[in-house]
Amino acid sequence: MNKIRGLIIVGTVIALFLALFFFVEFTGFLFDIQQQYADSPQWLIAFYLVGVALIALVGLVLIYKVSRLGTSPKKVVDSQPREVVDDETFTQKISELRDKGANTDAIESDWQNLLSIREKEAVTIALFGEINAGKSALIQTLTGMKTGVSARAGKTRVITNYPFTIGQRRYELIDMPGLSEVDAGITDELVREKAIKSHLVIWVVDEEITRSSHAHYQTLKRFGKPVIIAINKADYYSDTERQQIAERIREQLADNLPIVWVSAATTKTVEKHYDDGRIESQEIAVTGQVGDLIAVIESLTFDRLTLDYRLNDSYFQSLEIQMNKSLSDVRRLKAENVVKSYTKKAVFAGMAAVGPGTDVLLQGYLGMGMTKALCDIYDVEVKSVDLEATLAMLNDKMKKELALILALVGNVLKAFPGIGTVTGGIAHAVAYGLIFESLGKAMSACLDSHQGLEQHRLVSALEEQLHDNLEKRAFNMAKAVIFKR
Repeated sequence: MNKIRGLIIVGTVIALFLALFFFVEFTGFLFDIQQQYADSPQWLIAFYLVGVALIALVGLVLIYKVSRLGTSPKKVVDSQPREVVDDETFTQKISELRDKGANTDAIESDWQNLLSIREKEAVTIALFGEINAGKSALIQTLTGMKTGVSARAGKTRVITNYPFTIGQRRYELIDMPGLSEVDAGITDELVREKAIKSHLVIWVVDEEITRSSHAHYQTLKRFGKPVIIAINKADYYSDTERQQIAERIREQLADNLPIVWVSAATTKTVEKHYDDGRIESQEIAVTGQVGDLIAVIESLTFDRLTLDYRLNDSYFQSLEIQMNKSLSDVRRLKAENVVKSYTKKAVFAGMAAVGPGTDVLLQGYLGMGMTKALCDIYDVEVKSVDLEATLAMLNDKMKKELALILALVGNVLKAFPGIGTVTGGIAHAVAYGLIFESLGKAMSACLDSHQGLEQHRLVSALEEQLHDNLEKRAFNMAKAVIFKR
């Protein structure tokens, strides 16, 4: 450390001396010019100064240009807002999706649910949280309705709606199973979906935010849901403890969410001791503390128009995700069928082949046909894919792999009595089938993930397919070829 400090001091001293030297030289240069042109006309001095300035400017521009050689200007990517979809456009999208063979039943059901929510006067509020956080007990306190809650963790097994009113406004509380609850028959994903498709979310927590709960909150945040943090069991803690817990939760979430303390209405057992030694036990009601929560609910739901707008937006986002998944599922199924079909054609071509070689398969009719069929499924224009260059590249790749694949197939065929010693047709048929199956799966993966067939991604996906349980696949394909299944 001392050595580095010494070097810095020496460097600083040298820099100061150099700066002083150049300053003295420059000022001397200025004095010389002043003496030389002291008796010259004003226009000559002006011409001289303009010339010096122009030369200096050109020099600076040249230095900048040279420094930028070999670098490309950064492309400014306009952050385009997500498409705003109206009802008519959305129903048209559902129709187009249905025409492509996708299952739209769940999407249409959710769509009808949104339409019914719009017609309701009530504001929907989802209670969200971990198992045994006290959601059902809180609902009983807010609505006065029995929810069947018990001391056993994770009592809630179904999603139930409970209506209640605050002043003149109607609300509908949605009681859901706790997150990560086992054997409930309801997944975390469904619980999240219900929360996303509500006007408002009350996230009931019990002192701590777990890692899984934090991940769920990030999803709600991404969909722009208004969230209230309700920390349960307020009567268990002192004022100082409550303040510390609230600050810790706010730090964990790194968001300025409204945080309120609540305490569900309950009963407790008290004992009455008499002078004669008798002891009587009786249940007394303990009033819940939900005043702060009600105040925040009222403030967040005052502007119903904005609430409905945000609900529409989150609903559309959720439905678009469902639509993309449904379209992806049907595309994968169609792509799988195309790959199977062309694999069978490749096997047949392999049986008829005179000698080894993949040129006919990869650059000819089959390779072109499969690529075009897969591009059509994923709505990728074939002209945007350089088919000839891509297939030529794959051809070179397959030439290197063919010998290894044929050797593998030869070993596999030994498992079939009377076949292992046969060479030629069957071995080539299975090898071609494996190549086409691997190529088709690789293309499908690239089109599904990246909506294109970039060569480096395609090569990577192909290598992955060629090493994916190849021996077992060779055995199954050989069995199908031999027994013509």
